[in-house]
Amino acid sequence: MLPDSDMIRLGMSTYTMVWTFVRRQERVEIRREPAPDGGSLLIVTGGEAAGSTVFRDVVALVRQQSRLEKMLLDSGWSFVSFEPERRSVADRRAVTRETDDRRRSWWTDADVRNRDE
Repeated sequence: MLPDSDMIRLGMSTYTMVWTFVRRQERVEIRREPAPDGGSLLIVTGGEAAGSTVFRDVVALVRQQSRLEKMLLDSGWSFVSFEPERRSVADRRAVTRETDDRRRSWWTDADVRNRDE
């Protein structure tokens, strides 16, 4: 088995990832998790397409997952969540800003750039 850093670099993961979609009272979860043999499992629960597939190639897995997500969105499903939460720092939306205009920043506004010089 590859070390965690190599697996992440190759697009694989050592933990379960879950994308959740809803439509009315229905719920579908697409799970991607490591397979016991070193590949990756794509598991779909809920809806009419429930099942699982083992992939040795992460590119093939992502293509299949993308097709499934597109089919869900095209047929009225809404994406509602992803797990695990991957942010490692505080939510930037909770930070107080210097000005009320969120678009004003040093790289786009000459006044702000000149003030800092």
